[in-house]
Amino acid sequence: MDPTAIALISMGTSFVTALATKGKVGGPLQTLDDCWELVFGNFHLFVEKKRALREQNLSDYKNRIATNIQSIPPENLQEPPLNIIGPALEASKFFIESAVIREMFAKVIASSMDCQKANQTHSCYVEIIKQLSPLDAQNIAVLKESQEPLVEYRLENKNGQSVISQTNVFLSNEENQNIKENAISISNLIRLGLASISFHECFSDPKKYDKFHKTEEYKLMLKSVSLVKKIHEESDVDSFPTIKPQTVKHFVATEYSPKIKEGRIELSPLGESFAQICC
Repeated sequence: MDPTAIALISMGTSFVTALATKGKVGGPLQTLDDCWELVFGNFHLFVEKKRALREQNLSDYKNRIATNIQSIPPENLQEPPLNIIGPALEASKFFIESAVIREMFAKVIASSMDCQKANQTHSCYVEIIKQLSPLDAQNIAVLKESQEPLVEYRLENKNGQSVISQTNVFLSNEENQNIKENAISISNLIRLGLASISFHECFSDPKKYDKFHKTEEYKLMLKSVSLVKKIHEESDVDSFPTIKPQTVKHFVATEYSPKIKEGRIELSPLGESFAQICC
């Protein structure tokens, strides 16, 4: 490669300066310089910010590990088992940006060095943490404290037939009340074996389920059912070619209406052990 080009790339010299001695026209080169600066001018700042943030996260991660180890009585300290500390350190580098996930890895590493907790620190915890989102971690912390109410939104008729509109409706996380995001989170905790749900058992106190009647999703169900019935009662259904008349008539005749199926959610034995170690 031309030494001038090498110098230009490595030193950040402008095209105008680098090529002026070769008799190149300055105007077009200045335009090229301006465009280069517009596109790449602040890229180094972005890289520096990402590098600084990573260094900050690494420092925080190291401090979190140290803090957790300091809480272990000296007589309980043991050599960390490689089948836990190795995978934990390797996996954690890909999740270093999330503070809550960093803390989980720090707790696993520290617990593996505590002879009082070593038997409870399962090697599968590293793989579990890798599959958790920050929201999952929040919900585990909520469920660590107690069992919580959980419901399904259904359309149900007088014969007991039902269609599920929304399952795993969970509102106990005060920091995130998004029904769809929490439903995905709860489904993931169930998939990982950390939580179990039941719609055959529910809390005896009906007030625990009051908030589920006030969500926008449930209000929309009420409004939709009311609208379909109104179409049937006040309009000629045959004038709505996109709606099959028999569908509307069947819907109204069978008296489908919004129902809330009450249930509850709790941590599984694996989830309880995981929460004790990692949360």
